[in-house]
Amino acid sequence: NTYHLYLQPGTEVLKKAGLSEEDGGRAANIGLTVGRFQPFHKDHARLVRKMANRYDKVIVAVTGNKLSEDNPFSFELRKELMELSLPDVEPKLEIYKIDGGAFLPAILQHVAEAGSKSYQPGDSVEVVVGDDRFDEFKQQVAKAVKDVMSGVDMTAVRVLKAPDGRADGISGKQVRAALKAGELDQVKEMLDPHCASDEAALDSLLQELQSAVNGGTKNEGIIIEFLTDRWNNGDEEAGDLASSIMYTLGYEWV
Repeated sequence: NTYHLYLQPGTEVLKKAGLSEEDGGRAANIGLTVGRFQPFHKDHARLVRKMANRYDKVIVAVTGNKLSEDNPFSFELRKELMELSLPDVEPKLEIYKIDGGAFLPAILQHVAEAGSKSYQPGDSVEVVVGDDRFDEFKQQVAKAVKDVMSGVDMTAVRVLKAPDGRADGISGKQVRAALKAGELDQVKEMLDPHCASDEAALDSLLQELQSAVNGGTKNEGIIIEFLTDRWNNGDEEAGDLASSIMYTLGYEWV
């Protein structure tokens, strides 16, 4: 069933969409969710799909972009997996790379400055998150409203709790462990079923995910070091290539 939720949905209608509402008031046209998505799995896809049933547009803010053992996947790789998982709602999605932490005022400012066609400062937006971030984000909004932060009108921002964010009990840590162990059939079970519609693309993506989780970026690090050395010796093209590789991998110059 399709539920049209853009004009004053009541609590029962929100429940049908799989979302809960703490306060009264008119629902926003724009939904936002924030996460590391390391990697994006079928519980993530379920939440985004439910949001797409409620909102005209869904903004996905992707954090965790500084590569580490817990964050082995580049933004580009996660975005590709999102698009493979969500072809049915892709027209409603806007996906943004968020550098830094999960700080809502900064996230919304970045989305606006990045040229979002859906959100501008002052627009009403509902942030849908799991239990782990609900209290934190509520506090961020309350503090920002009190401090009257410039650039983003946080009075129009509401935080909602997704009641079943882990319907299958899947975590990114479990997916990473299965990738590291080479249990690719198990990994496929933890991804959205839409991924299987393009087996060639999925197999290629799984190879990239497995390479990344097993430290595949070490070779790229050696290449970057070599190119940077060339750049320091006057080779401008080597510097440009090193910067391009670093951007793709999510590295930053320090």
